[in-house]
Amino acid sequence: MNKEQRLKKRHNAEKRFRFYGLASILLAIFFVFFLLNAIFSKGSGAFLKTTIDVEVNFNAETLELSEKPTTEDLENARLL
Repeated sequence: MNKEQRLKKRHNAEKRFRFYGLASILLAIFFVFFLLNAIFSKGSGAFLKTTIDVEVNFNAETLELSEKPTTEDLENARLL
């Protein structure tokens, strides 16, 4: 093997080395974005809040209370 062939072989090895390095960096970046996407897509529900407005009427007739109930009557009131 002469000097030119060895030099060509070394240059080819250097090109492969750079390609492998660049490919590994791009693959690592891809996996970082993939993991971040998985984390945020699964955790986005934690940032949402659901509220339900329900109108509830507690009138004296439903609670079976007198017209002017005492505090004790209110504490002992039962729903039907």
